[in-house]
Amino acid sequence: LHGAQLATIFPSNMSEEQIKRAVKEAYSSCSIVERQIGNRARARGLTSNDMIIEFWLDLDNKIIETAYPIGSEFSVR
Repeated sequence: LHGAQLATIFPSNMSEEQIKRAVKEAYSSCSIVERQIGNRARARGLTSNDMIIEFWLDLDNKIIETAYPIGSEFSVR
């Protein structure tokens, strides 16, 4: 997340630091849900407040390309 630009798709009441923490937390529990040609993957992780964050990952370079919330554990069943 060093040097990353934050988009405005997270809840407006979250500070930049809260967004970074949520992304790191969700990343630590993420599971790959789709792989693309090469070593690019879509993954999802859950934060302690039940926010589901989806990631696009560059697996070769171990980079989070993008991360965005897609709902909560209770809204995506």
